Amino acid sequence: MSTYVDIVDTIMDRFATEWGTSTKIIFEESNREEVKVGSNENWVRLAIIPFNSMSASSGIGDGGLNRHKGMISIQVYVPESSGTITHRSLIDQALAVFDRQSFSVIRCGVSHVSKPARDGGWYFKTVSTPYQGDIFST
Repeated sequence: MSTYVDIVDTIMDRFATEWGTSTKIIFEESNREEVKVGSNENWVRLAIIPFNSMSASSGIGDGGLNRHKGMISIQVYVPESSGTITHRSLIDQALAVFDRQSFSVIRCGVSHVSKPARDGGWYFKTVSTPYQGDIFST
């Protein structure tokens, strides 16, 4: 793994694999296929929000460990008319993907679930997970 783009791709790939195909996924800022969502379908939106980067090793010049930190945001949408039981199940599914998980060069912290909100006939919550990805530069 050599670039920040690799970190983003690794996070997206994990989410796509772990989430499966039962609910449509919209990937923010991605070259992945655009997804159309029907008015009565559950769906999720994945966004990766970078915060900062720093050198995590001593030395100047070529080589060293670069640490990238940010937030993984999963917005879980259900039609307002569908109630909360399905929504809670999807929230639990979203939590299981990244909450306190490590994979490849990614380490995730404790996830947080936001207060519910409504938007244009949709009921949604956001699952946010801090992450850290370490890349060795040469």
